[in-house]
Amino acid sequence: MRKRVLIYTGFILLLLVLVFLYVERPRYLTFEIPMPQEFPRYAGEYAETEEFSTLVSNLGFGQYHHYFVYRMYVSTSLGGQGFETQKDVENYYDERLKQLGWKEERAELCDPYMTEFLPNGSYRAYVYPTMYIHDPIACLASWFEFGDEEYLQTLIKTINPSRDVLRDSD
Repeated sequence: MRKRVLIYTGFILLLLVLVFLYVERPRYLTFEIPMPQEFPRYAGEYAETEEFSTLVSNLGFGQYHHYFVYRMYVSTSLGGQGFETQKDVENYYDERLKQLGWKEERAELCDPYMTEFLPNGSYRAYVYPTMYIHDPIACLASWFEFGDEEYLQTLIKTINPSRDVLRDSD
């Protein structure tokens, strides 16, 4: 009898831990947008480089907000495969993001999250309005690498607030 109670208790504790881990798991928003060109470097299907990080905002009094940040970097060589200008590459990603349900917003929405050095300093912002996710943000930026106008670096960054932001904002 005692052994059965221990087994049931252990099962319930394991179930509670699994539920907690599921609820508190990081929720990075990634994209499956094919790279606009095949690049001879070691790269994935969607990005040359991907980074995952968590931004923690300390509000004081033991309150913290977590934002799950995903970055994908893609290089594009202008003058080939239908990409003649920086605007062509930006429009490629703009169209794909909108097809995925993202809505363009004012660029200032990205200001607190764009910590990368952008030589021209411009970017575009998008939100993903849904009932079950609290306004995640996507930021699209591009700039020329190596000081010339042949190789363009593009960054798409998503910022997804965690559950604690939802709880505190309601």
